[in-house]
Amino acid sequence: MTKTLRSLIVWNMYLPCFRIRLLIAAILFAAIGLVTNGCESGKQDDADSPPRQRSVSVTTFTAETGKIQEVVHAVGTMEAMKDVEIRPEISAIVEKIHFQEGAQVSAGELLFTLESDEIRRRLQSLQAQLDGAEAEAERARRFYQRRRELFSRNVISAETRDKALADYLSANSRVDQIEAQILEAKETLKKTRLASPIDGIAGAHRVDPGDYASVGDLLTTVFKIDRLSLSFTVPERFAGQVKPGQLARIELPSHPEKFYQGKIYYVSPQIVETTRSLPLKAWVENPDRTLLPGAYAAVELIIETRNNAVLIPEEALVPTRDGYGIFVVEDGMARWREVNIGLRRPGTVEIRQGLEPGEIVVRTGHINLADGDPVKVVSAP
Repeated sequence: MTKTLRSLIVWNMYLPCFRIRLLIAAILFAAIGLVTNGCESGKQDDADSPPRQRSVSVTTFTAETGKIQEVVHAVGTMEAMKDVEIRPEISAIVEKIHFQEGAQVSAGELLFTLESDEIRRRLQSLQAQLDGAEAEAERARRFYQRRRELFSRNVISAETRDKALADYLSANSRVDQIEAQILEAKETLKKTRLASPIDGIAGAHRVDPGDYASVGDLLTTVFKIDRLSLSFTVPERFAGQVKPGQLARIELPSHPEKFYQGKIYYVSPQIVETTRSLPLKAWVENPDRTLLPGAYAAVELIIETRNNAVLIPEEALVPTRDGYGIFVVEDGMARWREVNIGLRRPGTVEIRQGLEPGEIVVRTGHINLADGDPVKVVSAP
């Protein structure tokens, strides 16, 4: 009922003539009926007309081909290619240290000298004993020769000859014994001079001159670091995919501005049961010796590389109960596709089956989509 009709009804109540009021009321009721019928007719027309389908706003991406790699992330520790601990084989006082800590040393370079005075005195004594023993052995030899000649002329008995021979052999044995002692003393004297067995970097002094070093005490360590060994592990599931020769990308907190490359040279033949991981080792070249043993390293090991892979943004995937799907745009409408995915990297996924390069994929907005819905592309990065 409109405002005009309501106003007429109120005005009609105040008219003085009953017949006039009755006539006007009939006219008003007829008008009300026409208005009501018109409204109901309009509603019926709206109900019979088909609903208009609204387009869903989406962003899209054109599927492209490119290279994708499967990378395993791990942490490892740098180790010296070789390190040799310098330990004395005799007990003696450290007489002199011939190197600076952290300095480059060469194979055969003298590092420590141990006190050797007592060994030298013993060697002199043994040399004097050898001189006397050799003289005695020469005297015994001549004596035996004379006795042998006399025996050949039947001048002396065989027993006398044999005694001379025994004395000669005993004197020679004494010479041999002293010579062995001298050789041993000389070897002991050599052990008072400790040299580096390899080219490398000398470690810290573990003793000072005047300290007493016992057999086996650690004096220092020499590190060969022109090449380092990187030890790390990968999960057990990659055991069949790693092999010697594969490359690893290495980053160290001490050199954040630079990346290094390692090459796998060792793949363990056994899985570590406690961690279910596979130990690996890689060579890392270090010609400028800037990398140090014991350093922590972040490792990216390239397990597999695929070229010409079909790639889309990871956000375009729609998880399903059986796997994954995507929406592609065809003739302005969204079409549902089930797909098989392959390798993934942050933000990108490989489509192994279900999509061809160049097809338009719904990147965002698919949460409101169903198969066959019209779409409106608001941006196409």
